[in-house]
Parts: sequence; structure tokens; C-alpha cells
Amino acid sequence: MAIFAIVAHMEIDERELLNRCSQVIEAVRRGELVVLTVCGEALADIVPHGERPRWFARRVLEKRACS
Repeated sequence: MAIFAIVAHMEIDERELLNRCSQVIEAVRRGELVVLTVCGEALADIVPHGERPRWFARRVLEKRACS
């Protein structure tokens, strides 16, 4: 029997991060992966401290494999 986990994903740009900081913090507390973008390009992943998401979006895996 296979067990799958889904980590919710949010993408947010720098301006939205400033305007919605408390919402982003709450999303991270719920275990969501938040990707910070600058000029449309992913800059950083914001994840709960001490935890690493077990499953990544396909584009994230492809990007990591190419770098």
C-alpha cells in the first residue's frame, strides 16, 4: 500500500510578500511551500523550519536537476 503526501504550494512575488506577510507566515505554519519570486524568477523557497518537503513540483525537480 502506497502512502502519498501532498505539500501545498504558493508562489508569491516580492511586492505580495510585503503586502501579505502574515498570510505567508500562516501558510508556512500549515506546512505549505512558498516560492519567492523576483521579476518572475524563483529566488527562494520558504519552508517550515526543521522540515523539508518530501515531494516537489515537477518544475522544481527539473530545475534542481539542471543546476
